[in-house]
Amino acid sequence: MGTDGKTDQKTGSAEYPSLLNTAYTAANFILFNRRALYNLILNRLHIFNLITIMLAAYLIPYRSPFTGEAEFFNFENMLEGILMSGFFFLFMFMLCRRKAESFLPLLRIVLAMEMTAVISPVSFLLSGVMLKVFMGLYVGWYLSIGIFAFSYLNGITYYRAALAVLMAFFLTQLVPAFFA
Repeated sequence: MGTDGKTDQKTGSAEYPSLLNTAYTAANFILFNRRALYNLILNRLHIFNLITIMLAAYLIPYRSPFTGEAEFFNFENMLEGILMSGFFFLFMFMLCRRKAESFLPLLRIVLAMEMTAVISPVSFLLSGVMLKVFMGLYVGWYLSIGIFAFSYLNGITYYRAALAVLMAFFLTQLVPAFFA
């Protein structure tokens, strides 16, 4: 069927979202916005911007809750963070129901979850027990974002998603013990 000149033809060239648009979408997602979650799941063009945001998140300094020392950019820490995020993604992917259609949406979700690092500089204002409480809340926020996204991606309840995400998180924390 031909066109009579009144309809547009799709050429396959799509306009990529800007880095600010992707950062805005990721920021809304980490604040539990369902529309931003759907935008991350459906818009595959965000992937390169999310990789850039994830790498930039590793440049944000923070204070370690274990030593109390300031942690600035360190290539080893960045590599460890990328590997740990990769294992977290891998274990969450293994628990997905529909694997064929959830690989890239889950990857975009895990990359967007790294946007939580923007609050890490708050750790410089805290010390002692408050720093440990802050890091506990930070990890809880990170995991609750994962539960929120995993439940919508797989169409399951929050309870089942919480079990899956926590199991993936605990398995991820065990990975360094295998290489030590």
